[in-house]
Amino acid sequence: MAVTQVFEQSISVVDDRGQEHSVPWSSMKWARPYLGHSALGRQPVRPAEVVKVGDVIRVDPEHDPLLSFSQVPRAQGALVSIAPEDGAIQALVGGFDFQQSSFNRVLQARRQPGSSFKPFIYCAALDSGYTPATLVNDAPIVLGGDYSGPVWRPQNENRTFLGPIRLREALNRSRNMVSIRLLQAMGVDKTIDYIARFGFDPRTCLTTFPWPWAPRRSRPWRWSRAGAPLPTAATRSARTS
Repeated sequence: MAVTQVFEQSISVVDDRGQEHSVPWSSMKWARPYLGHSALGRQPVRPAEVVKVGDVIRVDPEHDPLLSFSQVPRAQGALVSIAPEDGAIQALVGGFDFQQSSFNRVLQARRQPGSSFKPFIYCAALDSGYTPATLVNDAPIVLGGDYSGPVWRPQNENRTFLGPIRLREALNRSRNMVSIRLLQAMGVDKTIDYIARFGFDPRTCLTTFPWPWAPRRSRPWRWSRAGAPLPTAATRSARTS
């Protein structure tokens, strides 16, 4: 919409049909100027510091007849809403605006899942004889080097180590060293085969399996989304009927 008037506590805009609308100052206060990757300008104190007559701006419906000042974000995200009672998917949001980008960041994006994948490794460990009380050493480890590839010195997120720690606490604190030692003890290939039971397809690629000590068969394997269709309330009902 085009800005036609700028007041002390609002602005007037006109849409493509020639209709006038009001945008309140309360919806514009967030619009600090962008100075760089980690810097913003000072907080504006009046609409004239944000827009001027003739500017073309984006607005979102707030409540008739008012509109809310908006902008197209550079970064977009995704949302999956799941019912806690049965795990059925209630809603999927694949992006900010389908008209601008039809790419569905829920169903089409392939990104490294990070620590959210650790519970699957712990499931494999529990099935292999570990218990929640099993102690595993959360200590520094050096992998690779010589003929096995570059040296890798993994770290925990806060770059600290807690020493012997029970599995339940290690998962709660997301300790990377414990996950690595579990994989070493169980074997990467065995862990991959176990995780495939959850619907993950080792051939569906996302991020190359990163550990330099992984067996040759495991190295091309990538952690990714499950290959099986996402269950919905409808499909769950069909399966149980």
